[in-house]
Amino acid sequence: MESLIDRGASLEGTLIMAAMRDQYDRVAEYLIRRGATDNDASALQRAAEENPFIVHLLIESLPDYSPKALSRALISIVRAGHHLTARFLIDRGADVMSADGRGVTLLMIACQARDWCGLDMAMVRLLLDSGVAVNAVDHRGWTALHILAYDTSSLGEDTTNFRLEAGELIIKKGASLQITNREGKTPSEILRTDDARITGLFAGLGL
Repeated sequence: MESLIDRGASLEGTLIMAAMRDQYDRVAEYLIRRGATDNDASALQRAAEENPFIVHLLIESLPDYSPKALSRALISIVRAGHHLTARFLIDRGADVMSADGRGVTLLMIACQARDWCGLDMAMVRLLLDSGVAVNAVDHRGWTALHILAYDTSSLGEDTTNFRLEAGELIIKKGASLQITNREGKTPSEILRTDDARITGLFAGLGL
């Protein structure tokens, strides 16, 4: 490979993607350091979905990504729970107000207690400190507090503590308990828990 590159072989983003697909991280790193391009940001997006290390390397090596490309990558990084890479992207211009095609915001994603990547209060704090909109709604009219209220994960006490801590922080940042979704329900009206602490929080008694 090195001899081909030395002779002027084209280094396109598709090569980086192929290396990542086959889990050849060192090859991807080598290609980037030798000047591989990513003109359509497809390699960045693949890295955001699969390999945060490559995200850092791409952006440090190819600093001209558009805010749109960075923001799209940020959604995937938040979904995967990599808060350090999320901070890296935000610091480089990714929009903290980003949402997916259904209007699901970064904060909503961070508030989902997902069994495969755990509970990440660091991500919630990062987004709140970065100025994320706490009362934004998705296509169902749900806010981040609706997400916390309706949690259905199986992480037990850890989930309860996460919901309490995240809920308190979001409310302190100005989130409203009175916003209704498209079915006309507030977060407290879709609450799924037997825990008195969470019930009290969503009733407005916890702060």
